[in-house]
Amino acid sequence: MLATDLDHFSVVLPFAFLYVSPAMGAFRFGVGVLAVAMVLVLPAQAQPAGPRPPGVPAKPWAPPAPEKPAQPAEQAPTQPASAVPVAPKDPPPADIAKAKTLFAAGGKSYEKGDYAAAIQAFERSYTLSGRPSVLFSLGQAYKKRFAESQDPRHRSASVDNLRAYLAAVPSGGRRADAIRALEDLGQRDPSPGGTGSAQPAVERKTILSIDSPTPGALISIDGAEGAPPQVDAEVTPGRHTIKVTAPGFIEQEFVMQALPGQTEAETYALEEAPVSLVLTIPGGATVHIDGRDQGESSKLSVAPGRHFLSISKSGYQSFGKLIEAQGGETRAFTVDLTTTVQRDASLGLMIAGGATMIGGGAVLALAFLAQTDAQEIDEQRLSTGITPSQNTQYNDYVAKRDLLRVAGVLVGGVGSVAFLAGGAMFLLDRQGPLPVPIDEGKRQVPAAAPSVEQLTVAPMVTPDEVGLMMGGRF
Repeated sequence: MLATDLDHFSVVLPFAFLYVSPAMGAFRFGVGVLAVAMVLVLPAQAQPAGPRPPGVPAKPWAPPAPEKPAQPAEQAPTQPASAVPVAPKDPPPADIAKAKTLFAAGGKSYEKGDYAAAIQAFERSYTLSGRPSVLFSLGQAYKKRFAESQDPRHRSASVDNLRAYLAAVPSGGRRADAIRALEDLGQRDPSPGGTGSAQPAVERKTILSIDSPTPGALISIDGAEGAPPQVDAEVTPGRHTIKVTAPGFIEQEFVMQALPGQTEAETYALEEAPVSLVLTIPGGATVHIDGRDQGESSKLSVAPGRHFLSISKSGYQSFGKLIEAQGGETRAFTVDLTTTVQRDASLGLMIAGGATMIGGGAVLALAFLAQTDAQEIDEQRLSTGITPSQNTQYNDYVAKRDLLRVAGVLVGGVGSVAFLAGGAMFLLDRQGPLPVPIDEGKRQVPAAAPSVEQLTVAPMVTPDEVGLMMGGRF
């Protein structure tokens, strides 16, 4: 067993001595130690069960071949690192619109000298839009940042972006400015490619950039004191409340979501507050603003700016006034209307006609008395007879009656016509709003109010009728 299968025996030998020959003493201990040493040194190789075929020599033992260390995989040569952001493919319109807002915010930060904020805004704008013009602005912002910090990584980032711009814009654009900027940075080779620098050492901050074109706007973030636009504030990631206020404009609140290490930019335009008009006008008067009927309202709200206020009432001269007010103002007006010429004439005709009708009635009453006196004499004539003097008196009463009757009818007719004419004029005296003035440059030309000054009233007497003739334009 030991000679023919040493490897197998080396495993079972200690157990054989340990259990089969317990009385061998020290010799047993030595052989056991030797067997254990053989187990630790020799590799455990699986041998086929059963006797070795005849003619096959025993396999000589050999130490195992040392393991070869793992060779690293061959690496392809890499391109120098570049600080140019990655441009998107086919950006949606929403991203383009957002990129424009970010680009505008970056431009204002650049003008204020906050080049770090400008860099973040430009980089985000380019990653959303991929517009080559943003690369030029980004390169210029890095150039300004390098002038402040003298950090070579800022210089490398400026070179990378300017070269990328020249590659994207083969002609025209601002190539001359980009080449001049590269020369200022000591780079006369405008060919694209990275400078071998890592990403520039620009600390990525979470920034909200808020702007507003509203005059006098103040912007507050999370309840802080308002500041004029543009406001570039470093905030924590998450939701933030933006409040924009301005004199004469409606205050607005918005919520923005700030993303970690990114610039979010928004522009908010406020709506002007309305102008309040408080009017003290005669009862029944109608209000018109810019030609639009507002009824009999005494309190109105209109948009800021220039408006034409007109107040009209039947029988009164229409009132018109140009007003100009800023948003949020309250303007009060007290308007006293004066009667029209037509209204005054109609009232005069009705009063005169009424008085004439009364006079005509009085004349007819005298004619009735004369008729009564003549009737008494006629009754006496039929009963007892009358004297010649009474007959003359009778004839005088009859003549007087006829004259007074004609006069009364004439006077009463004239009075009636005058009264009816005055009433018609009164009813037809409906005044409308004044026309909206014509704007000739900066001068307002009010249109003339309706006039009835050409109204004429004259008596008309013919052999067959008596009346009044009235004419004019209403």
